[in-house]
Amino acid sequence: MPDNKMRGMLETFLAYMLPNENELLWQFSQETTQEARRKGAPFIDSHSDKANIYTWLSWQNPPGRQLHQAVMERILNPQHPNAQNFISWFKTLYDLVQDTTLEVGTALQVHFQILQNQAYSLSL
Repeated sequence: MPDNKMRGMLETFLAYMLPNENELLWQFSQETTQEARRKGAPFIDSHSDKANIYTWLSWQNPPGRQLHQAVMERILNPQHPNAQNFISWFKTLYDLVQDTTLEVGTALQVHFQILQNQAYSLSL
């Protein structure tokens, strides 16, 4: 998870930011990805959370948004208490002043860019 405390990956964390009114659709997306897995979808079990969130995002308007876009466009709820926990962790990680205003979407974009740059550096 983004806070290095809870089990899971970024998509696991972002699932906690789904609007409450989407609970039935979220449950259906989880059932759908598991059915796809049983029918031979090649994703590994540890990536089930990724499959779930991207399946759910594919059913939104507009469909198929990237994770940071879903937060910035409020498809995911950036005011959720779990989002604020992420912001606190992010500020601590990058040594930012705690009372600095920071949107979840912006933090995710920066975090993704840093991870991409690190992955690129490792591949050289």
